[in-house]
Amino acid sequence: MKKNLIFYCYLKNGDVDESTQLNLKLIEKYSQVFDGEQIIKVAFDDTSTDDKTKDYVRNLFSFFSNPKIDIVKNNPDTRESEYFIESIKEIQNDESLTFFCHNKGNTHTSLDVKNNLFNWIVSMYFFNLDEELFATIERQLLNEATFSGILRKTLDCTPWVCAPWHYSGTFFWFNTRKLKDVPSWDDFRKGRFSVEAYPGQKTDIRHSYSSFVSIDFDFNALFDNSFWPSVLSERMMGKNILNKYAELFNSVTYRDIIIMQGKSKRNLILIPAVTRNPVISQFLSEDERLEQLLGTIKSVKEKVPSSHIVVLEGGTFSEEDARKMINTGADEIFSYDLDKNGKRLPDPNRSKSYGEITLFLEYFKTPHFAKIKSSIRTISKIGGRGILNEKFVFPEDDTCIMNYTHKAWSGRGACSGRIWRIPMKHFPHLLSQMYLMYANFDNVLDIEHGFYDYNVVPLEGLEPEQLVGISAWISGNGKWEEG
Repeated sequence: MKKNLIFYCYLKNGDVDESTQLNLKLIEKYSQVFDGEQIIKVAFDDTSTDDKTKDYVRNLFSFFSNPKIDIVKNNPDTRESEYFIESIKEIQNDESLTFFCHNKGNTHTSLDVKNNLFNWIVSMYFFNLDEELFATIERQLLNEATFSGILRKTLDCTPWVCAPWHYSGTFFWFNTRKLKDVPSWDDFRKGRFSVEAYPGQKTDIRHSYSSFVSIDFDFNALFDNSFWPSVLSERMMGKNILNKYAELFNSVTYRDIIIMQGKSKRNLILIPAVTRNPVISQFLSEDERLEQLLGTIKSVKEKVPSSHIVVLEGGTFSEEDARKMINTGADEIFSYDLDKNGKRLPDPNRSKSYGEITLFLEYFKTPHFAKIKSSIRTISKIGGRGILNEKFVFPEDDTCIMNYTHKAWSGRGACSGRIWRIPMKHFPHLLSQMYLMYANFDNVLDIEHGFYDYNVVPLEGLEPEQLVGISAWISGNGKWEEG
């Protein structure tokens, strides 16, 4: 039976905050579950629908091939309930199962509850969507159950959730046909807790299933620090499920970014690299590539004041490799295996460019980047085979850096791929243009031409063909070229 998704995503102040990034990462993780329809409402405080906004929203869900995405206005009083019944009515195939969820957590910003919040978010995806657990959920929905979810409270929680029972957190499956056969299934009063109350208002608890925790007292999953340790236990879950959950939690929360040194600094330096990658043949050995990367890190540490260096690693690397990067001066290693995530193209040259733009966008989606974003003054990229030489001077003002030409080898304009810099005031522009370039990559020759065509780093006011003081090893013969 086909499985649909209904997802309500509120972008508070137009931002993809830390909890929303976590929700999106988990939906992408389980995107293959939803082989039916994907009904997505992206809510803004202001329903601006210019092309940049539309492209930005589409790219948030680029892991789906054909989702139905609507940009809507958030109502702070009714929240996800505003479009709940409308979304169910949009489902074309009633002989299906449908999962409802929303970007849980963007109204809870206190660091004191972050661990509880993250466990709440991750659990609502894992215990509803894990393949092993879903087999039982599907069987229940095809037999006795109309609804299935987790954290089922088997008591009335009026005046907040006005129903005899409900799923705390408002993530649940339903059998589409069974629900629509319920008399007055679409008789619904919008309100802050209305969707949470909906299953318990429409069906008796006998026609519900809970794949994780069903309790007859009013627990608090957010503020009770004893709750999650008590339920996320081998006694409650079994060793195998507990290990699977822990692996997922560690892979999607900020813990998957290796933060090796102290607090974030002001000039963010991104160094994309594929250190050990046996898939694509290279002029240089893996050890030579690592040595060049270490040289890049060392030169940045020496030449860029208040630097915060992030290696964007798109291949594989050993613990010893990581230790060398950190000891040389890297502050973080962000690991995103391009091969395992299917981000390779048949043409090796275009694949390199596609991989690099992917690494930028994946890093910008991480909770850790969201956390340090406000402390960043500038963002720069320096290639992992480049060394800042004696001519390089890191500007103290907020100018951009980009060497470019109006006529490259192709006869078209292109930018240098070795180094660029923007002040943070240009970050929204850079991000939106990167997404546009990424979405239209079939028409992009390579990243150098793409940066020029999409003006990713604003070129206004910059002179073309100006050396900026970086030397790059461009071949395997030991020769360096200045750029």
